[in-house]
Amino acid sequence: VPQVEVAFDIDANGILHVSAKDLGTGKEQKITITASSGLNESEINDITFSPDGSLVALGRADGLIEVLEVATRRTVLDHLHPLPVGAVGFTQDSEALLLGDFDGGLVRLDVRSGQVRAEARLAGDYATAFLEGPGGVVVGGDQRRGSYYRWSGGEAALIGEVPLHN
Repeated sequence: VPQVEVAFDIDANGILHVSAKDLGTGKEQKITITASSGLNESEINDITFSPDGSLVALGRADGLIEVLEVATRRTVLDHLHPLPVGAVGFTQDSEALLLGDFDGGLVRLDVRSGQVRAEARLAGDYATAFLEGPGGVVVGGDQRRGSYYRWSGGEAALIGEVPLHN
């Protein structure tokens, strides 16, 4: 299992500096993301790298999902989701982007076309994290409840809850 160390820094001008280092190979990638809108830290709800480190995805509070190529800084995908995006993640093959909104909605988007491939809904939760495995995608739900789901196809089934302490 690859281990990647990721660092994020947002300066006072809203410029995001991201670096990712593969701890096994020592290979490092860096990207600087600037936005004409003056994007600031409070507008970014989640950011993640693709498993191969070639893409970075940002989920924003205004519902915009951006996928950029790390090496060229070229925008691969701009997708406007109707609700604030709380979590983004890539599938293991980096071909699809997983997103969760603050109303419990889950969406699988094709990275290159932006086409929706699958949708599901969490029961009263919002997605906070994704992990894809052989049995589907495990989705972390509402952090207050510590719930987690298995999402495969069009359904997300509650697996259980982990007791969380404040």
